[in-house]
Amino acid sequence: MARYYDEVGVRIIEFTEPDKRNPVGTNEFQVFEEALNTAVDNKEINAVLIRSEGPTFCAGNRKSEFVTDWPQAMHGHAFRFFKALHECELPIVAAVQGGAVGGGATMLLHCDMVIMSEKAYLQYPFIQLGVVPEGASTRLLLEKLGLQRAMDILLMGRRVGADEAVSLGLASQVVDQDELENAVKQRLDILTQNPREAMIQTKNLVKQSLNNGIAPLMEQEIQLIGHLIEKQQADDGSNAFETTFGNKS
Repeated sequence: MARYYDEVGVRIIEFTEPDKRNPVGTNEFQVFEEALNTAVDNKEINAVLIRSEGPTFCAGNRKSEFVTDWPQAMHGHAFRFFKALHECELPIVAAVQGGAVGGGATMLLHCDMVIMSEKAYLQYPFIQLGVVPEGASTRLLLEKLGLQRAMDILLMGRRVGADEAVSLGLASQVVDQDELENAVKQRLDILTQNPREAMIQTKNLVKQSLNNGIAPLMEQEIQLIGHLIEKQQADDGSNAFETTFGNKS
């Protein structure tokens, strides 16, 4: 489950299912979409914070929903979730205290600042699950890392530790676990004092070159994921999400 609420100058979106390692699925897609799409209309909000309860940031897509909710419509909940992340005009800060896997990792590619604890890691195990990456991550990782490093991460499905994530440009800062909250607060304190319109226009300028082609790529990913899941089910009556890398939900 997820929820959102506002504190002084900040819209906070939280994963609230730590016993299941904070999966992302239909509920979370809807909460994020609403929270992000309405934040910019609230003139009191200068920034968005994404965080989660418990030791895991987000273990990826809700396993049970790959059986019940896929394939999805091209412009279904998953697509609108990533589209809202990509198009949000306000600065997005993520506080990552633990594992960010699958969708938990791809969503971070759309954040403007990612602060990780030394215990956190990223992992993109899509190929091991028999599907393709989501959230335009193939393009975003290529642009950030270059071909060989992007393919190493995607083909191997390996964990990328916090220090490596910072060195690769996938995160902004790594801090001790007990310093994470303070490090995030320091950044939010500045963002809430910054002139709002200047931040919005700066983010729009910075992301201009990224905008072309992102939505069509996301649509293609959703179609391919649905096709590959259907193929797995047709081949053996199940799919890899039932046994591999899955969260507990």
